[in-house]
Amino acid sequence: MGRLACVVFVFSLYSAKATKSTVTLKDGSVLEGVNEEFNSDLLQVYDKVESFYGITYAEPPVGPLRLTPPFPKEPLGSPFDAAVVGSSCMQPDPQTHGARLEEFSEDCLFVDVIVLKPTVNYTFI
Repeated sequence: MGRLACVVFVFSLYSAKATKSTVTLKDGSVLEGVNEEFNSDLLQVYDKVESFYGITYAEPPVGPLRLTPPFPKEPLGSPFDAAVVGSSCMQPDPQTHGARLEEFSEDCLFVDVIVLKPTVNYTFI
């Protein structure tokens, strides 16, 4: 977990100003993410990426869903704003992680997708 936190920290430090990016899913839903530049001297990576944050994959584990397997999420609204990182899952002691309590939520079952943005257009035969 420490390595993941380091990569996220480095990414947040070296991200440049972002512009909008969209993708259409198989079901017709549209995700609106961001185009960003990932520049990290530490990782020696300098590239353009498309980032889609906070894509929910299951209902929050509250009430009758607590302590049960994840329950599929209702379809995303379209367009879905995937430009903002969601809340972190609840932690035993948020003060030890340097985060404010309001940044935590039980509604934290989502995934962030970050992909390299192609620099050339490829034609597949």
